[in-house]
Amino acid sequence: MLIHHYGPAILPYATLLFINLTAAVFALGRRFFLKDTGHKLAHLDRELNAGRTPMPTHLHHEDLS
Repeated sequence: MLIHHYGPAILPYATLLFINLTAAVFALGRRFFLKDTGHKLAHLDRELNAGRTPMPTHLHHEDLS
């Protein structure tokens, strides 16, 4: 009876709550789990360009052309 009577009012609020919680989890994940990602990728890029890191043969630049 409650869902039948108040369902149309509950649905938009439940949807908005779900969207906000999803955005909060996404923001916290980016904040804590992707910290310093750019720095780590720049370090990897420098190593690959310096030739110190072995690359699989299918990823060499010469094979792409």
